[in-house]
Amino acid sequence: GYGATLTDLTGRPLTSWAQGPLPAPTDPGFAPLRASLLAGKPGLSSVLQSAGRPLVAFAVPVVQGGVPAGLLLAYADARTWPLQDYDSTILLGDGAATYVLDPHRVVAASSTQSAVGRPLEGLPAVATAGGNGVADVHRAGVTQVVSYSPVGGGWTTVTVQGKDAFSAGVRSRSQRDAVVLVVLLTVVVVALAGLNHLRQQALRRLAEE
Repeated sequence: GYGATLTDLTGRPLTSWAQGPLPAPTDPGFAPLRASLLAGKPGLSSVLQSAGRPLVAFAVPVVQGGVPAGLLLAYADARTWPLQDYDSTILLGDGAATYVLDPHRVVAASSTQSAVGRPLEGLPAVATAGGNGVADVHRAGVTQVVSYSPVGGGWTTVTVQGKDAFSAGVRSRSQRDAVVLVVLLTVVVVALAGLNHLRQQALRRLAEE
């Protein structure tokens, strides 16, 4: 729970609460969230940047009289949200690193916490092309194995480890990451919908007074 904001349909904040600065409405990380909302689905952003802090936003529309009137957004700090807590516990052997990448190749969760919020460089293009598989990559004179699998919505699970220590299983991990993402989105959407319902009730009571 980093913060929340209520906006009009243009994205202009009407009221907000947050532990720190919120991302600008023009942040490109909002693009997949907008696309989901336009398709009539709850929205999940890519990793957003605000004062050096990586955030992830969830959103549901605010409807008045059956007509969309605004958006209710909740923000989570990618360094401490439940997906990061889960991913940081995965152990695949010495020198192995796990990552969950947003559609822009930015790390949203990782066994290496310092990587969260940064683009993951040096990957073969195929690793984020939407499929699943294994590829060798040579970095600093060392051969590593990159195993990858889609999570959904353009998100990808990636594991990087030394070739001599490679172990499979990234597909099953990606399925667990997908479940975690879906559960997070469901919980946040239910909470936001509840907050919106309470807000509508409060507005009706004020109007009756």
